[in-house]
Amino acid sequence: MVFVVGVGLILVAALVVCVPLFRAVPADAAPDAPADAQARWQKQKHEAYAAIKEAELDLQMGKLAQADFDLIRTAQEARALEALRALDGETPGRDASATDAVCPSCGARGTRDDRRGAGKFCTSCGARRVA
Repeated sequence: MVFVVGVGLILVAALVVCVPLFRAVPADAAPDAPADAQARWQKQKHEAYAAIKEAELDLQMGKLAQADFDLIRTAQEARALEALRALDGETPGRDASATDAVCPSCGARGTRDDRRGAGKFCTSCGARRVA
């Protein structure tokens, strides 16, 4: 008797778990493309940041050589910058040296998309750059 009740509970639990796997997705339930793209770029940015932090920890612990760390950091910084540009509304993957910007405050020259400023602020004085 106890065995039959136990098997019955297991079957009910299995049915509750498996029913969502066999539901059909309605055709009109198309995902919201801009929100999905935003979430995808956010995820890429956070994954790149996490990979850089993990590589830094591995380097400090002696598990990673400096040359390997440099390769990983360069690749992950590129991924993070691509995501940041996409989140800012710029076209990802464009040539970073394509435009040259001059700071209106201090007159410093540099590419609009250098690493530290990400194009919006002067890396010398911190003032907002003109587009």
